[in-house]
Parts: sequence; structure tokens; C-alpha cells
Amino acid sequence: KARSYDRRFLTRKIQPNVAAIVETNAISQFFCEGVTNDKEFNEIGEYLIQAYKHAKEIGSLLSIEDKDYIAFKEYLVNCIALGQITMDSENWYRETMPFMKKVVKQAKIMAQKYSVVSTNPPYMNKLEGQLKKFVIEEYKPYSGDLFSVFMYKNFDYCKPNGYSAFMTPFVWMFIKTYEQLREYIIGQKSITTLVQMEYSAFEEATVPICSFVLKNGEKSEKGLYFRLSDFKGGMDIQKQKVLDALCDKQCDYFYETSQNSFSKIPSSPIAYWVSERLVDNYSNAELIDSVAKPRQGMATCDNNRFLRLWHEVSNTKLYFSCSSVEECKNLDYKWFPYNKGGDFRKWYGNNENVINWEYDGQEVKEYAVKLYKSVTRTIKNIQFYFQDGITYTFISSSKFGVRYSPKGFIFDVAGSTVFTDDKYKMYILAFMISKITKKYLDALNPTLNFQVGDIKNIPIIFDDSKLDIINKLSIQNIEISKTDWDTFETSWDFITHPMVIYRSGVGYADIPIAQWQYRIEDAYNSWESNAEAQFIQLKHNEIELNRIFIDIYGLQNEVAPEVEDRDITIRRADLQRDIKSFISYAVGCMFGRYSLDENGLVYAGSEWDASKYRTFIPDKDNCIPITDEEYFEDDIMGLFIAFVKKVYGEETLEENLGFIANVLGNKSSTSREIIRNYFIKDFYKDHVKTYQKRPIYWLYDSGKNDGFKALVYMHRYNIDTTGIVRVDYLHKMQKIYMGEIDRMQEMTDNSSNTREVVLSEKRKEKLIKQLKETKEYDEKIAHLALSRIAIDLDDGIRVNYEKIQTGQDGKKLDILGKI
Repeated sequence: KARSYDRRFLTRKIQPNVAAIVETNAISQFFCEGVTNDKEFNEIGEYLIQAYKHAKEIGSLLSIEDKDYIAFKEYLVNCIALGQITMDSENWYRETMPFMKKVVKQAKIMAQKYSVVSTNPPYMNKLEGQLKKFVIEEYKPYSGDLFSVFMYKNFDYCKPNGYSAFMTPFVWMFIKTYEQLREYIIGQKSITTLVQMEYSAFEEATVPICSFVLKNGEKSEKGLYFRLSDFKGGMDIQKQKVLDALCDKQCDYFYETSQNSFSKIPSSPIAYWVSERLVDNYSNAELIDSVAKPRQGMATCDNNRFLRLWHEVSNTKLYFSCSSVEECKNLDYKWFPYNKGGDFRKWYGNNENVINWEYDGQEVKEYAVKLYKSVTRTIKNIQFYFQDGITYTFISSSKFGVRYSPKGFIFDVAGSTVFTDDKYKMYILAFMISKITKKYLDALNPTLNFQVGDIKNIPIIFDDSKLDIINKLSIQNIEISKTDWDTFETSWDFITHPMVIYRSGVGYADIPIAQWQYRIEDAYNSWESNAEAQFIQLKHNEIELNRIFIDIYGLQNEVAPEVEDRDITIRRADLQRDIKSFISYAVGCMFGRYSLDENGLVYAGSEWDASKYRTFIPDKDNCIPITDEEYFEDDIMGLFIAFVKKVYGEETLEENLGFIANVLGNKSSTSREIIRNYFIKDFYKDHVKTYQKRPIYWLYDSGKNDGFKALVYMHRYNIDTTGIVRVDYLHKMQKIYMGEIDRMQEMTDNSSNTREVVLSEKRKEKLIKQLKETKEYDEKIAHLALSRIAIDLDDGIRVNYEKIQTGQDGKKLDILGKI
């Protein structure tokens, strides 16, 4: 770099003050009898040897006293043995003296004060050995990460009113770990400039970063801040935006802010963009922590072992209505609802997981003790389990998903929960969902994680005159969101499919099903109208609540009440999604999971009750073949046609099949062919996706030629299921193929129609491939059928899915569709 400014620089014999740190662990003492004879300089030598013990680990975090190192270096050169040369003195000249020259060079560099200190320090929060011991002893308040230790330490390298410049992760600006560092900088030092970069701007860093300059002294002028988080495109874009801001300081991402305002916000975040009004509200408000109890949930330490999606286990072991820890101790159930955050969703929902809390959580607690010798280290706030509250998703890319959590739930770290009295529960819920809360969270901690500490520090202003309207709107929003959540079969409170509810065109009808003859298109249109009305109502309510809280907080000039459609978290009607989910519901009725005569979940591992199925009778042996031709009357296509006929009547059957087929696509084929092809090619993929790779219907699948496919219902599986599939269906399919091959050959031999001959030959080739595939498949499935493998629903779908495909010899035989 110097050579680029001075062509003769390399000939000037200038040496940079650069040192690769050496440590003195191998030297026991500086003093050498007959050689080092100056007591004062010898003390410097002994000091340096002690100071640089373990220096390769500790590095420039060491604090080196400022001594006369120039004179000490001359002393090293001028030490002359008085008398006879000994082995010790020869060793001192050969090893100790040259080594101490390196030591004194680095000591001179590290003891000196500088006008500017600039660094990209190491980012590391898990320390070991001497470094960990040293950091805890010397820098404990700032020891959250090595970079924060350097931020503090580098002021020691600065002259008074000098500057230290950094590139570091930007988490130090917000999260609690670095609160003492922020308070130190705000109270005793000065932030001169700070550039907060876009998350992925600096490709060389694995974390979001900022660059900034700190002055080693207090100042009265405002700091300059550049918020570039909205500008993607790498460092070239970031650099240009800084230059643009310096030319146009009225741009909306440049701020001049006094750091004194930071200390007015709890935890002192470096929230340079926050307005005076937002800050002043802290003096008029209470913190949420003073009126409610935000609590962090548990960490099981092994989610695969202790958690399940609710649909995986038997409903005989599920209990959704527990109201207290004491009640739970007396219940004979194993699985209880578990709040685990989930996708961005507001008001209600994300109720998917259950936890093994049998015998008051015995297994979970024993595992915690095994790992940490303590229950409460990971299983926190047990006294709040099963209480209703306000839960939120811990991790989010940008949005804050808050929901009402009814009684019955245990909660996770990722589904931390706020508990409060009933009087203000809806008020606090509505406030947390409002745009005001997100505004404050962005100031307290604009990272990807919403910490309990951040929730505690949100200022809340109660206006009792608005309590009734806020309660009314909040309750309505919860009801709308719950209705939406329960409309889909992945909810444990699912009742029946919308295409069944709205088959009369208006909802339930008090007339016998046998007399109904309706069009599925009418049912969809009614459902679409209802869903749209609910969507519009929820959006209207959210805007009104935003408007109320904006008025309460006096932020009319900063926050707009409007809510974008994408931020309304209930679902509008979607024709293809809803028709596919109707098909899924039909399959559920085929297996007896659902019934047209009963609401909700009818069978999921409980005692089979045939009286619950009168209108549409489920498959008897829990095996439904999926074929590419109409080989069986009771294959999945035949059962689906029978189901549509039962739901909508016989007169409209063809019209309804046509509507369904048109939605699924491929208009060149007949409606039956299109629907049959969907079952063959796409149904299982959609099912696996809907059930988050934990399918409840399992597909016996011979391979890519679609030689054999058959669905079974996991909750009806027993040790004979694979044998039934093989003997009663696979072998029957093989006989059908052989008969069809013979028939195609006969047509080829006896037909004079060229086109007919070509088609027969083509179909025969396909049938031969399918027969070959089924025979190869039979070899695999035979071994497993004879093993009569049992499953335990408590083990979860992934374990059981592998289990029934694994022989007694431990060999995996792929007989099921991939998930």
C-alpha cells in the first residue's frame, strides 16, 4: 500500500510495527547470573515473561504496562558476561536474548497509545482454556463474545479523544448480553458514526454486521447513523448508499441522533432511528413486565424423542383440556398440547405439536437431570403450564406472530407465553399484535429473535375508555382465526370439510342427505364468499385496532393503521387447494378417520365403532388400491365416485366429477382419467406435504412404472397389514396383469385394425413392465409380510415408517413411498 504512494518506499529500510504474538511459556526467568546485572531492567524482563504467559491464546487482549522498552532493548544488546562463559550464559545469549527482543517489540506496540485503533475482531462466544479464564477474570461484564471484549479493551489502546473503529456483528446494539457494554459506551464514550448493513451485505461474514467509530471520550454533538438494512445487493450497493446519504442528508435512511436518548429506553438499545415521541412514551407508560408475566418455555433437549405432531399418536392417549399442573398429575394420558411457535400467524392457530408429559413429565424431567443434574435449567416456569395466555413465535424473519393460547398447553422456548389477568388479556393481546408493538420491538431488538426480555420492556399505555371495543374486536378476531384454523383437517378441532358444510349452498341444511342433489361448484362458491367475508372482517378489525393504539400513543405521523393483505393470516378460498383437500377428506372417510354422520375425528387408534358410519361405509380391510385402469370396483377411484355420489347426489355426479377434474387440470382426458391420474401421481405427494412429512396414510409403492400402489391408514395398521396387502392385492394385481397381457396379445394376433394393433402392443409393453415390477416388489414385501412387524404409535411416524420396511436382519427394503 505504501509503495502505491511512494515508488522508493521499499528502499527506505522502513520496518512496520507488526508482530505475530509470541508467548513466554518456555522461559522460566529472565535473570542470568553474571550477564543481566541491572536490577531495574531485570524487573522489566521478569515482568514481560509473566505478562506474556499463554499470550498466543490471549493475544492483544493483554494489558501491557508502559515501561522504558527502548532502553530495555538496548540493555539486551549490551549485556556482556562478566567472567567465564557458562552453559547458562551461552544459552541466554543464544535463545533468551533473541526471543526477548521479539517480546519487547510486541510490548512496545501494545503499551503505546494511538490516535486511531481499527479492527475486525474475532467473533466467538464459546471460549476454552486460558482464554476463557482470562476473559472471565478481566472482562466479565463484556464477555458475551470476543468481539465485545475487544470493543471495551480497545479504548485502552486509544489516546484520550482518540478513535476506535470496528466491524462487528450488530447484535451488540440490541440484545441483553451486551447491555453493560452499551451502558459503558453511552455513559462514558461516544458513537461518532455507525453503518448498519443489510443482513447479507458482507459476503465474507457469516453474521449480519455493522461498522462504526467510537470516540474515547464524551461529546455533545450527535452521532451519524446509516441504516442500510433495506438495500440488498452486496457491499457495492452499501458503499454507494452511504455516499448518497452524505450528499443528501434528508434521505430516509440517514439519522443524526444524540446517544443520550438511548439510555431512556430499557436495556439501552442503540435505536438511533427511534423518534422522540416513541421514547417519550416510556415516561407515560408501564412496561408489560409490570402488568403481565412474559415467560420463557421449556427446552426438551431432544424434540425427536419427546415431541410429536398431534396426528401421529393415538387419540386415546391425547388430552387437550387440562387446566392445571395439579390436574395433570391425576390424568391417565401421555400426550398434551405443546406450543412451539410455528409460522407467522396471528390471533389463533399453530396448534400442531404434543409433548410426552405422562406422569407429570417424568421422562422429560429424568432426561434433564441426566444431562444437567437439574430439572429447572431447561424445564422452566412449570407453574404456568396449562394456563391460557398470549403466545408468540420466538423466531421470525420480520413479522411478529402473536396468538391467544387457550388452556391446556405446555409451552416451548420457541413458543414463549405472556400470562396476565383476564381483565386486560384481550387488551394486551390486541396491543401485541398491533403495529405499535412491532415499532417498539424494532427499537428494542431488530434481530430475528424476539426475546422474553424484549417483550417485558415494551411500554403499554392503558386506556380504559377503549377497553370494551378492544375486547370486542379481539374476541371476534380470535373466533374468525379459530374457525379458519379448524376448517382444515390438520387441526384437532376440525369438524368437516367446507365442501360438505356448504353443499346446500348456504351451510348445514335440515333435510335428509338422501334427498340432497347439489353441485360442488355451488358449495365452493358459498365457501369462497364466506371465507372472503371473514378475511375482510378480520382486516377491518385489525386496522381499527391499529388506529386505536396509534391514537393512544400519539404516533399518527409515524405509523399508518393499514394492514396489507399478506399480513392477514387466515386463508382465503383457493380452488385447487380446497378441491385437493376435499379429495383428502374423502380418503379420510374411506378409511374411517372421518364420517359423514359424525363431526370431527372419528377414528385414530380408538375402539372401532361401526355404528358411526351409516351414510358412507369405510373400507373393511384398511387397504385401498390405486390403479391406472379400472381393475377393481372398490379401488380408490371407485370409492371416490361413491363418496361424491353420497355427498352431492347421483344426478349431479358427472357434473361434479367434471368440475373436480377441470380444477386438477389436463382437460384432454376424461374426468375419471384425470382424477385417477391425480391419485396415481400426485395425491401422496400432496398428502406428505400437508402432513409435514408425517403422513397418516401410507403408500405401498412398487416403483416408477406404477405396477402396484395401495394406501393404508396408519392408525388401523396391525401386524397382518403388509401380508394382506401382498396376498389380497399384490398377487391379485399380478394375475390381472397376466390376463391383460394375454388379452392384448390376442387382440394383436386377431385384429386387422392397424391402430388397434399398435395400441395393443404399446399397452402390452407397459403391462409387461408393470408385471415385472410387481414380481420384484413381491420379493421384498414377502420378507416383511412374514415378519409380521408391529408398530407403536407413540414412537412417531418417522420411526414406524422405517420400522415396517426393515427386516429382522436389519436390512431396509423400500416398500413405501418416499417421504
